[in-house]
Amino acid sequence: MFKSYSTIAEAIKKQVKVLRWFDLDKGQLDDPERYNSIITPGILIGNSEITWSQGSSRAQIGDGTVTVKLVLRLPAQTHLTEPLLFENLKALELGDSIDDAVQNVPGVLSRTKYRDYPVDSFYVVEQTFLVQYKKERTYSLKTVSLKINPQLVNPNES
Repeated sequence: MFKSYSTIAEAIKKQVKVLRWFDLDKGQLDDPERYNSIITPGILIGNSEITWSQGSSRAQIGDGTVTVKLVLRLPAQTHLTEPLLFENLKALELGDSIDDAVQNVPGVLSRTKYRDYPVDSFYVVEQTFLVQYKKERTYSLKTVSLKINPQLVNPNES
């Protein structure tokens, strides 16, 4: 699963060049004083919920969700006549670029949830994606040799 986080992060990084920070979501927005500084614009990936089921004899299939949060600095107060209004709104468009990048990652099926909201001095664009994982079990053949004690095979023969 964590490999898929890296794959998602790499896809976002390639498409959205202005991002300065990627991290696993450890609750940084809920308790920013406990963690190192949050660099904006940045991405938090995590909050997975995967249900695994048995597929073929050697595979498990996991269906679930992964959440990607775009973290922005909370915009300054604006007025309708102020030119910064459109710059602040334009920052939210990064969410669309992130959606495009994530939807192209193998195993990501669709976006199921979107919301944006302020947290402390940050503004968050949170998107949840439906994902499907397939984990194949791999086996390797090994040569095994056995020595059998003839006394154990035919104990009556002496």
